[in-house]
Amino acid sequence: MLSQARALLSDSPNGDKVTLLTHDLTRAWPLSDACADVMFGDLVLEHLQTLDFFFSEAARWGGGVRIKEYYSLNFLSLQVPPPRRDPLRL
Repeated sequence: MLSQARALLSDSPNGDKVTLLTHDLTRAWPLSDACADVMFGDLVLEHLQTLDFFFSEAARWGGGVRIKEYYSLNFLSLQVPPPRRDPLRL
């Protein structure tokens, strides 16, 4: 799947701005704090024993989170907006 995504990104004018990685989501993510705008996850939550660590890591780097999960005939789409950088700005 990553090779297909990389091939698609190589043809995209903004493909160089996207980082794809494979990682054990039960361990600290190899991302610095506030390093990304958004994280996309597809079919990952069902592989985790608990979700607390996953969402704490997602919040640590400061971007929004977009998750897609499929369960039988049910579909879950969850989007968590990024936190406001400046609480005084609307």
